[in-house]
Amino acid sequence: MIKDIGGVPEEDMINNLNIGVGMTMVTAPAQETAMIKYLEEKGIHAYHIGEIISDDENTVHSPASSAGGSRDSLYSLDA
Repeated sequence: MIKDIGGVPEEDMINNLNIGVGMTMVTAPAQETAMIKYLEEKGIHAYHIGEIISDDENTVHSPASSAGGSRDSLYSLDA
């Protein structure tokens, strides 16, 4: 609505508003290459944006974290 009614260029919308990453999905790291290839073949641009790491304290870790535990890859999907 802001873009259409206000005549705000799309580039300004992207640069100035929190538009997020869109849809996300989770897959096992071993499936990363095959999943990205499959999605790209369907016309969906996908890229790795982080990892979900489980631990006994249920803490949140940044993507660059070196904490242990099981890991799954987290992706952003641009349809």
